[in-house]
Amino acid sequence: RRIRLPRVDTDVLGVPVGLVFFVPRADGTVTAEGPSPAGAMRWEVDAEAWQRLAAACPPLASVEPDVEALLVNTVHGNDHHWIVPVDDCYRMVAVVRREWRGLSGGGRIWPAVDRFFEDLTERT
Repeated sequence: RRIRLPRVDTDVLGVPVGLVFFVPRADGTVTAEGPSPAGAMRWEVDAEAWQRLAAACPPLASVEPDVEALLVNTVHGNDHHWIVPVDDCYRMVAVVRREWRGLSGGGRIWPAVDRFFEDLTERT
């Protein structure tokens, strides 16, 4: 399932990037992963902070552990918040790896990310 959400205040999860996905795990932990030229970077998220966020945004409470994720893009003024299969998140990581050039990503990276989110919108 792919569900576009209104803005979700992910700042409470303590992840300092604007292109990231949050995966609740079956053991109760939550990881945040963000794309980089080397693949996905991973952070541990405070599980209690995730539970508070899920209580404030009921669709998050139904995210299937290890299968679905909250995908967020707030880079360059975007405001995308989605519940998607984890596979979609790793497709986004692949887009970033494929299009990244130089130290800052180059001119191809952000148009490619924008197309990725446009595709999500069309498929929903």
